[in-house]
Amino acid sequence: REVSWRVTWPEVLVSQSASSSKNAPIAVVGMACRFPHAKDLPELWKVVSTGEVTFENIDESRWKHSAFVDTKDLRAADKTYMLKGAFIDGVDEFAALHYGMAPRRVQVMDPQQRLAIEATRQALQDAGYDTKPFDKLHTGVFLGASVSEYRDLMTARHRAMQMVNGEYGDNLSTAEQEAVRASVADVVPARAFSIAGGLLNMIACSVSQTFDLSGPAMQIDAACSSALVAIHEAAVNLRAGVVNMAVAGGVYLNLGPDNLIGFSRIGAISPSGACRPFDAKADGFVMGEGVGVVILKRLDDALRDGDRVYAVIKGSGCNNDGRGEGPMTPRPEGQKDAMRRAHAELDFGVDSITYVETHGTATTVGDVVEVGALRQFFSERLGKPVDEQYCWLGSIKANVGHTMSAAGVAGFIKTCLMMHHGVIPPQPAIAEPNPKLDLPNSPFKLTHQAVPWTTKA
Repeated sequence: REVSWRVTWPEVLVSQSASSSKNAPIAVVGMACRFPHAKDLPELWKVVSTGEVTFENIDESRWKHSAFVDTKDLRAADKTYMLKGAFIDGVDEFAALHYGMAPRRVQVMDPQQRLAIEATRQALQDAGYDTKPFDKLHTGVFLGASVSEYRDLMTARHRAMQMVNGEYGDNLSTAEQEAVRASVADVVPARAFSIAGGLLNMIACSVSQTFDLSGPAMQIDAACSSALVAIHEAAVNLRAGVVNMAVAGGVYLNLGPDNLIGFSRIGAISPSGACRPFDAKADGFVMGEGVGVVILKRLDDALRDGDRVYAVIKGSGCNNDGRGEGPMTPRPEGQKDAMRRAHAELDFGVDSITYVETHGTATTVGDVVEVGALRQFFSERLGKPVDEQYCWLGSIKANVGHTMSAAGVAGFIKTCLMMHHGVIPPQPAIAEPNPKLDLPNSPFKLTHQAVPWTTKA
């Protein structure tokens, strides 16, 4: 799926009002996050503004990674060649009683649910709604998530029994059967809360239940676009009047080697252990994880209620590529169409855009397709080729890795913080720009150091 955004300066839009609810601008009034080396917004801004890279060797406390690594044979079965990742600390910590939850429920609850609940509390506090009332009856929750790796861990006892029964291979001897049973003895047996604890759709529902919110509660799986599609759906519901406030974002925790092995098989993981969007040596991404939540309201309502406004969403576009070369192969036509949808019915020229936060995976195909589609779209809107470099490019994946279903909200929050601070941060890991991007003959440029961000004259 392709998702395109036009998030603009709050002060530019405060004096404008939408001509219809369909085009009503949406205000970002609260944010919270937790990403590698960043337990909150100030720490994320420190990571981004200094160009910090958070990749570290994978700690064996997550899983015995040494058993899944082969750095010599890049095609070894059931192996990855990657030694590094970007992780958050304390994913096993949660103040259950603070939220009125039974510890036995929390024990079998996907930590992604816990992270989403905690981030929502912090985002509501950031918006000021921990101390002032809001319309809980018409507050919706729209969260992106694609996989529950914790559920795989919690069902290990069931898989072990299937192994004992010979369902995955040869029949086991009595001694082997006992060894398999013993290997999962520390896994919590299934209990009343286990189903609710492992279902992805319960992430949004648990947030709504915890904060007594009665609007729609939707868990959205759109792969790497999940968080941005969730924000898009929140904006759609706000403009339609279904909700008056929305909690939106995404979450991903990397609790097992499965995704890392799978992405290694298609060559998307960087063999060099670095994520270098736009660089000539870009060879893939590094796995990351995290959670991000934003609080959204219609701009008119936010101004009426005296909310602080980080940024304003003027438009968003959401689509699918249609028939491509493969289910994960990007198409420039699909990306341009998403941008056209974001700009539909908006008087918003591309010559006023001075920053684009990209998907920026650093894969050999992805960056070329994405920047090429951006170049074509800018030229199409201006009616001529553009060779004046006036628009900065960035990708947060160089800092915190590819956070999967939280990737979109990571870039979204980064961009809102950039506008809040008025700074274009350095783009890490750029030694030599990828010549295939042909940046000198495009509107786009990169920076190695933080520079002031102002609107284009």
